[in-house]
Amino acid sequence: SGTFHRNIVRLQKIRVCFAELMRLDTESFLELSGFPTADRQTARYQGALKRTAGFPLVMCEKAVQSLAMGVGESRRTSRWLASDLLEAGILLEASFHSGRLNVAINLGSIQDKSFVRRVKKRLDVLDRRIKILNKKISLSLTHA
Repeated sequence: SGTFHRNIVRLQKIRVCFAELMRLDTESFLELSGFPTADRQTARYQGALKRTAGFPLVMCEKAVQSLAMGVGESRRTSRWLASDLLEAGILLEASFHSGRLNVAINLGSIQDKSFVRRVKKRLDVLDRRIKILNKKISLSLTHA
């Protein structure tokens, strides 16, 4: 079907995006760890912290987007592939939580409390969404 093929193309783009985000996350961590202790209160350091929190936040968003596509596929998935879709949901939720941990570690050092509140709120929304999506997939496949 057309939707299936569009989802495959979108998922391939997300996979490439994940690889790029991992590279950027590594680079930003290296930048952050290169700051001398004396410079850790500077605006430049705070900006680096925000950038470093941003890459895993996007990873969290991409995990949720990917899982949302899986919900649509669950209605068309044969019983032979149902476990693959359930496993994908488990792995995407684990990816979300892994990214969330990386965001949280950086938020603890960010002085901009408004930024911290916005990011935490976004993570909470994404957390609720990924749990709902996984439950929908699970229910649709276990009752099929």
